[in-house]
Amino acid sequence: MGLPHFTRQDKGTSRLWTLRIHLTGALTHNTTNMPHLDTIVLPSALTKYMVYKKMRDEHNRKGMQGEIVKGRRFYQIWKKDPDFSKVKIRKEGVFTKCSTCTVLTEERNKTLHSETRKSVEAVMEKHLELVKKERNVYERHKEKSRSDSKYLCVSIDGMDQSKTGLPHFTRQDKGTARLWTLRTHLTGALTHNTSSYGKDFHVFINTADIPSDSNLTLNVLMATLESYVRKHNKLPDVLYLQFDNCWRENKNVFVLCFAYMLVAMGIVKKIRINFLLVGHTHNDVDQAFSRISEKLRKAIALTMERLKAVVAEAYTKPMPNVVELQHVFDFKSWLQPHIAGVFRHHTVPHNFRIKRIDGEVLLHYRQYTGEKWLPDGGLVCMKSLPDLTDIPPFVKPILDRLDIPALKSDIPKYRFRMDIESKSWWIDYLENIKERKKVPHKPNHWPMMSIAAAVTEEEVPISVLPESIQPVVDRLNKEMPAVTVGKQGQQARCIQSTIQAAETVVTGTNEEGGNDGDNDSVPGMSAVVVEEDTLQMAEIEGDMEQFKVLKEDMMVALYVEHHFPEMCPQIASIKKVDLDEETLIVHWYHASWSSKCYPLYKGGGRHREAVTEAVDIRCTVLWGFLLTNKNKTLKGVTVQRLKHAYRSIGLDV
Repeated sequence: MGLPHFTRQDKGTSRLWTLRIHLTGALTHNTTNMPHLDTIVLPSALTKYMVYKKMRDEHNRKGMQGEIVKGRRFYQIWKKDPDFSKVKIRKEGVFTKCSTCTVLTEERNKTLHSETRKSVEAVMEKHLELVKKERNVYERHKEKSRSDSKYLCVSIDGMDQSKTGLPHFTRQDKGTARLWTLRTHLTGALTHNTSSYGKDFHVFINTADIPSDSNLTLNVLMATLESYVRKHNKLPDVLYLQFDNCWRENKNVFVLCFAYMLVAMGIVKKIRINFLLVGHTHNDVDQAFSRISEKLRKAIALTMERLKAVVAEAYTKPMPNVVELQHVFDFKSWLQPHIAGVFRHHTVPHNFRIKRIDGEVLLHYRQYTGEKWLPDGGLVCMKSLPDLTDIPPFVKPILDRLDIPALKSDIPKYRFRMDIESKSWWIDYLENIKERKKVPHKPNHWPMMSIAAAVTEEEVPISVLPESIQPVVDRLNKEMPAVTVGKQGQQARCIQSTIQAAETVVTGTNEEGGNDGDNDSVPGMSAVVVEEDTLQMAEIEGDMEQFKVLKEDMMVALYVEHHFPEMCPQIASIKKVDLDEETLIVHWYHASWSSKCYPLYKGGGRHREAVTEAVDIRCTVLWGFLLTNKNKTLKGVTVQRLKHAYRSIGLDV
C-alpha cells in the first residue's frame, strides 16, 4: 500500500494543509509496508511527539510559527484522518528489530532528565537520517532504471520459510498441527526496468536440502539476468543490486567477486551494490511477498505444483515468473581459485561500486551514502577470471535437512485432508525423492553463456548532416572569445607558459550530488590545464623548432603509419621528449572520434604496465588539447582540427 497524494480539494486551513504536506514528506521515506497487514509502519524508535517536534522545529527555523497546529490537533488528525490512520508506530515489531533503535529507545524511556532525553533523541534522529538516505538511494536507482534502459535495478530477498511448508492448509487441526512438512524457501527478485509495469517479479522456490547461502543468491541473480536478456536481447550498462545485510547469503566475498567478474568480462560497465541498514531492510520485495502471504491465508497448496500456481496467482501486476530450483551451481568452488586474497571487514560498508578506471576494474566502498569512495586507488578483487566454458558443478544437496524418514512417516497422516491427485503426487515424490535429488553429471544449460553472448559492441553514432549546414554547426560549436578590458582578461597564448602556470586534479561528481571521487580519472593524477585556443598543428615542412614546446604529460595526436587505419585517431600522452634523438616516448590511448578515450595498459594489479612506444617526433600532428572533464572524449574543436590535420597529409578520415 502506498501513501496517498493530496490535493487542495479538502479546502482546509493553511495550517492544516501545511501539516498534511509535512506528514506526507515525513512518512514517505521512513515507512515500511507490513508483509501481511494493510498498514504502514514507522520505525519503532520514533514517537508521534518526535514527528511533531521535528515539524515544529523546521517551521520555527523558517520563521513560520503561525503555520503550526497545536499538538492536540496534530494527534487528532493522525488518529482520525483516513489518509494517516493506517500509519502505525508499533512498540513491538513483528520483524527483527534494529539493535541501535532498541538501545536508544530503552535509554530514552528510562531517563528522567530532559537534557539527556534530548541528546538521545538527537542520536536517534541521526541514525534514522542514515536509514532514510539509504532508502532514498534505492528509490533513485529504481526511478533511473524505469526511465532509461541504460540502467537496471535488481532487488533480491527471501521470504519467511514458516509459511510455505508442504502440504499447506488454511486451517490447522489438532491431528496435523505438529506433523512434519516439506520445508520450502521462496526467493524473490524484483527487477525495475522500462517495461510497461516498470518492473518484473521472479520467484524461485527450492526445498530445504539446498542451503540458503551465496550459491543460492548467485543462481537467482544469474537466472534473473538471463531472463532480462531473453526479453530485451541485451544487458544494461549499469547494474544496481539491492540486498539485505545477511553475510551468509549476499554480503560476502563470492557475491562481490561475481559482480567484479561481470564488469571485468565486459558484460556490464558498472555495478553498484547497496545494503540497507540492519533492522531496516524491508523493501518492495517484502511488499510483493505480502501478497503471497495473503493468498496463502486463503488458498490450499498441497503439492509443489499447486504452491507454484498459488504464488503465480498472488501477484498480478506483473504476474511473477515462478521457477523451481532443483539444483544450483556451485559458484563458491568456481570462483575461489581466482580470488586475489583474503577479504577482511567487507561486511561493514553499506555501499560498493565496481567499475573500470583507466583500463582496470576496481572495487571501491563506503560506509554510508554521501561519503567518499575508498580507497583512492581502488581494490583488485580477482587475480584471474574463470573460463565460462568451464561449467561449475552442482551443489550437492543435504538430504538430512529434509528429514526423509519423518516425511515418509508423517505425510500419510494427512491423507484424510488430501484429494486423490495430491495423494498420488506425494506417493511418487516420496518413493523417488533420492532419485530426484541426484546431482546430474553435466548440466543441460549454463545461463552464463547466453548472458555473455548478449554483450554488444558500443555503436559509434555516424554523422548524417548534409554538408550545406556544416557552417551552421561550426558557428554553434565555436567557443566564445574572452571579453577583455585593456590587459585584463587576456588569455595565455603560449602552451609552455600555460603548462607552467597551473596544474589541477581532475575530479568528478557522483550521482548523489557530492564529490566522492566517482570519476573517470585516477585520484591524485594531475592534468595540465591548456586553453582550447592553444591548439597547434604541426607544419609539414617545418623544422624541429616547432616541437620544442612539447612537454611530458601533454596530450598529442600522432600519425604512425604502421598503426593506421586500425588506430584512428591516434591519441597518446607524452612520457619523455628527446629532441636530440628526435623521438617521443608516448603512452597510447584507446581513442575514438566520439566516445570515451582512456590510457591503455597490459597486465593487471601490481604487474600492470602502460602500453608505450618510441616514435619519431615528426609523427606528431596536433598538440595543446585536453579531453572533456566529464566524459573523457575529444572536444568538438579538437576533432575538427585533427581531421583537418590528417586530411592535409593525405589521409581519408
